Amino acid sequence: NQNIEILRLKTETRNDIADPKKALLLAEAYAERGQIDDAVKSLKKAMNRHDKFRNNFEIVYTLGCYQLDAQNGSAAEREFETAVKLQPMNSDAHYALSEARMMMGDVGRSINSLRRAHRLKPQDFDILVALGVKLGLSNDDGAEEEAVKYLDKALAVKPGNMQALVARGDALLRAKRHEDALNHAEAWEKQLDASQPYERCVFQRQQCDALTGLGQPDLAIRKGEEALAGSRALGDDHPRQSALCNAHAVLCEALIKGKKYDQALEQFKIFTKESPIAIHLHIKIKSSLSDLGFEKEATEIFEAAADRDPTMRKLADAYKQVQDAEKNAIADRVATEKRSNVTKMVAAGVMFSFGLIFLFIR
Repeated sequence: NQNIEILRLKTETRNDIADPKKALLLAEAYAERGQIDDAVKSLKKAMNRHDKFRNNFEIVYTLGCYQLDAQNGSAAEREFETAVKLQPMNSDAHYALSEARMMMGDVGRSINSLRRAHRLKPQDFDILVALGVKLGLSNDDGAEEEAVKYLDKALAVKPGNMQALVARGDALLRAKRHEDALNHAEAWEKQLDASQPYERCVFQRQQCDALTGLGQPDLAIRKGEEALAGSRALGDDHPRQSALCNAHAVLCEALIKGKKYDQALEQFKIFTKESPIAIHLHIKIKSSLSDLGFEKEATEIFEAAADRDPTMRKLADAYKQVQDAEKNAIADRVATEKRSNVTKMVAAGVMFSFGLIFLFIR
């Protein structure tokens, strides 16, 4: 009985507070029952009762993992930063710190942590794939091509691995290598069997995206429709919502590229109903339609969906706040640069005036 086991471990932990193994076993028992918050509390309590636990790598690292499971990104980051200080050559700690920073939305620092992990374990498959995926989210110059290189290395370690193959297709698309992405997705779709419906949807979606980029909207639409139909047929044992979101998005883009605007608007409406949480994709499609003169229609679809679904409204408001914050940050940066330039111009003018005075005196 798990309850009895937890009671026993709690008693042992109280009786022997100096044994880190017992503290870890108690936390693990909570975690196995799905009581992650209790696992966190038990380890924090143990650390408060015994100072030396704060310098115990295993306890600090495990607490960070539970904080990560509990979606406490900032708390997880603190624990993993401590873990990295305790064992700077531990690649797992750097990898975990990367995950925590990613949860916080700090892509740049997340990638930096992954690079450190990679230096320590250059052939680690998980690190290579993570670098490939996260570099694709970076705005740094050349990040897309670098992502492809890391995924190629991952596939050299584990040839034919679906996780890496899917990530590579997306990396090629982000790098605007549409021909390569199309060939990649077509080749691997042909090798799938009936037990891989999700992967089939993904490769079809990638083909749709690539064909749109290559200026072949009719073929893209056909592939997008296949991807969408396949996504709808996925069972609960697959990431159905993710497949649906992406299939809807690429199909909308293909319809827009093919100038089938009425169909694109209708597809956008279906998209918002079937996948209300895909706010960033909704906004992207709305923006594309607005740029083509369909701002009123696209906005009405978006607002109607947000009014219909409270979660979507909250996400939309949160997304707008993030966008506004980014715009303000950019505006502040531009204003600062302008002030700096004005200061430099004034300084240059003063120096020029002094130069003229000096020449006049001479």
